[in-house]
Amino acid sequence: MGKNILKEKCLFNNVTKYLIFLLIIVIALCVIPLIGRADKVNEVFVNVEQGNLRGKQEIGITGNKYYSFKGIPYAKPPLGTLRFKAPQPPESWTGIRDATVHRSICFQHWPISAEPAENESEDCLYINVYTPEDPNNSANKLKPVMFWIHGGAFLAGSGNSESFGPDYLVQENIILVTFNYRLGIFGFLRVDDPNIEIPGNAAMKDMVMALKWTKSNIAYFGGDPGNITVVGQSAGGAAAHLLTLSPLASGLFKRAIIESGTGLAIWSIVSPETKSLREVAKTLNMAQNSERQIVEELYKLSDKDVVGAQKQVNYIPGDPTIFGPTVEKSSNETAFISDHPLNIIRSGNYNKMPTMFGYVSREGMFFKRNGLNYLTRDIEDLIPFDWGIPQGSSKSKELAEQIAKFYYYGEKPTEDNVDVTYTLLSDTYFVNSMYQSMREQLKVSDEKVYLYRFSVDGRNNLSKKRNNITLPGACHGDTNSYRFSGGRTAPEVIPNSVEDLTIKRFVKLCANFVKYGDPTFGQKTNLINIKWDPISEEEFTFLELGENLSLGVNADIHRQKFWDELRQSAEN
Repeated sequence: MGKNILKEKCLFNNVTKYLIFLLIIVIALCVIPLIGRADKVNEVFVNVEQGNLRGKQEIGITGNKYYSFKGIPYAKPPLGTLRFKAPQPPESWTGIRDATVHRSICFQHWPISAEPAENESEDCLYINVYTPEDPNNSANKLKPVMFWIHGGAFLAGSGNSESFGPDYLVQENIILVTFNYRLGIFGFLRVDDPNIEIPGNAAMKDMVMALKWTKSNIAYFGGDPGNITVVGQSAGGAAAHLLTLSPLASGLFKRAIIESGTGLAIWSIVSPETKSLREVAKTLNMAQNSERQIVEELYKLSDKDVVGAQKQVNYIPGDPTIFGPTVEKSSNETAFISDHPLNIIRSGNYNKMPTMFGYVSREGMFFKRNGLNYLTRDIEDLIPFDWGIPQGSSKSKELAEQIAKFYYYGEKPTEDNVDVTYTLLSDTYFVNSMYQSMREQLKVSDEKVYLYRFSVDGRNNLSKKRNNITLPGACHGDTNSYRFSGGRTAPEVIPNSVEDLTIKRFVKLCANFVKYGDPTFGQKTNLINIKWDPISEEEFTFLELGENLSLGVNADIHRQKFWDELRQSAEN
């Protein structure tokens, strides 16, 4: 009898397990279609000039909905014989193209970092569009567009949302466009022989192509093609400024926000004496070969070997630029720029528009990553290299003595006075050229120019944190995490904290400029309780963007006067 009871229990257990198994199958069959249906509910489709796109609805970190379209080709992949050359228009596709994920980023090499980027390719010319409303259901009124150019010394970076997420900006009812452009040798190789058709500036022409694509297609996303503002920081700021000076970009955008970099920065333009092709040839043991032979060899190399050749070129950020924008010589294609940016501004023959310039309080902290030896160099090394003063000459020693007296009170740079060096590097690499750009533009243009200085020192100052800096002030690059979501090390934003208020203020100021050309447009609020006026030739009104907003006149003017006088001394 006991055996029968045991058999019945076993049978019961087996039946129970079988029924549970059937229940799981039934639930799975019911749930899986629901999951798929949910995915389909989040899908959104847009037809652009090249074909049909499938994007998706996303939920931002603040809980707001927005719509993303990622990895859209804005140019033909620059492969094979298109390597190093100006971009070609994008090709059309059939069917529905998946635009729910980012595509490859451009090959890059950051000289003072051993960490390789992921998902690199020469096939990298992709653009991303983020809109606050479903383009198919949006209101009739088209939205203003922010066209973002990432920084990275023209050597690194991408427009992907891991670093430049749209969550904050789309809440302001504007459309954000980000994109990749070619970097380093791929984007900025210059060959002097016009018959080889590599005059340089391929990456700058990528930017023009991305702007053309945006101008032609943004209305399909609910964007206003007549109200595009180009915005960039660091190398992106220099690029934005150069776009205002290029005939290729004429009519493609309406305004510009230029931050922590200009077309007049000492690092933004490759010197005519710098031969990037010859520098690469040395690494290939081809220093004596003709330009055509060197280029033919570069075409034969794999993409990774080309990057390998670039890595062997001796360069660290702060040295004269080797791969960057250049003044093009006469060739069969229209030049991006054919004269030095300063000459273009002084001629008055450029794309005049309302502009907002900005910099951070301690830009030079960025150079801590170069090491203590870099920061404690001889002061002669700190004379702007674009002045062309031979080191060791009597003029060089005279200028170095004046710099030492003004900044260091006659002492030498040391670890103890490194904050002074940060200020000096801020001026020579970033601030001086910004003031020069504004002064020169005021002489030839009536368009409004706004100026801000960002000094918030909070938990979101990620660039400063990466450099392990404890001195007060904002570091070069710190503004990005107050304008964009993303960043692998970004802390949680605490409501009503300094970080929260700064994000809301900075985003609102930028969005107002994108919308209206006036960063404090409208009535004063608790968030923005000032009226920010543009600069004039008489006085440089500026906004201090610190823990509170305040207005001032002629920021850092005593240092600017010193450099004006020193430049005149160098020229005499």
